[in-house]
Amino acid sequence: MKTCWLHVSDFHLREGDAYDRDVVLRALTLSVARYRKEGRAPDLIFATGDIAYSGKAGEYRLATVFFDALLNSAGLERRHLFVIPGNHDCDRQAGRWLLRTLDSRESADTYFAPAESQRGNVYGRVDHEGVGRSLHRVGVSISSLGDFGAARSWFERAASSKELGNVHGRIDHDSLGRSLHQVAVCLSNLGDLASAKAYLERAVAAKQRGNVYGRVDHGSLQTSLLALSESSATTGPA
Repeated sequence: MKTCWLHVSDFHLREGDAYDRDVVLRALTLSVARYRKEGRAPDLIFATGDIAYSGKAGEYRLATVFFDALLNSAGLERRHLFVIPGNHDCDRQAGRWLLRTLDSRESADTYFAPAESQRGNVYGRVDHEGVGRSLHRVGVSISSLGDFGAARSWFERAASSKELGNVHGRIDHDSLGRSLHQVAVCLSNLGDLASAKAYLERAVAAKQRGNVYGRVDHGSLQTSLLALSESSATTGPA
């Protein structure tokens, strides 16, 4: 027994866009009705992505009307329709975690705000490593905007938090080294090469100890060693 299906996608339905609804989609339902009369009606319908334009409730009300008409033209029920959301099927104004781009320091601070993680788990135990990773991400966002002075403070806070370890008190020295390295990068961009060198030395020492399992990321370590070598050549011996 053969199974025939209809595959549709990318409607980008939105309120006020009458042309697509009244002309294009109506033509599709009429075509399906004609196929049904010819004995070529689909057994299943797959709608794969971007049903709506911006994930708004009103757009899905329009989609419901359209899909009901399409199913009726094919002589099918709703159980024969399979819908998969796409990137447009998301209301990105519903919350800060749905933003596509962080385009300012303020939005980065808000997005990565570590305040909740600093309160600890249900037992009040704080994962300082996790807090440090959040602080580190803020630093990365701010440094990408070229504000190395502000980014430096976030990386320093990240390193200080990571030195306290996870909920079991175990320190991920590799992760700590990455934050120390970024402090050095910021200092270098600010022209404080001597301080940058000192942080690179700390970064190398930390990375050589590895993660919480003692495993060393040699690629990351080599990056810090190379930066330290270049720094030493610039500043000379301490």
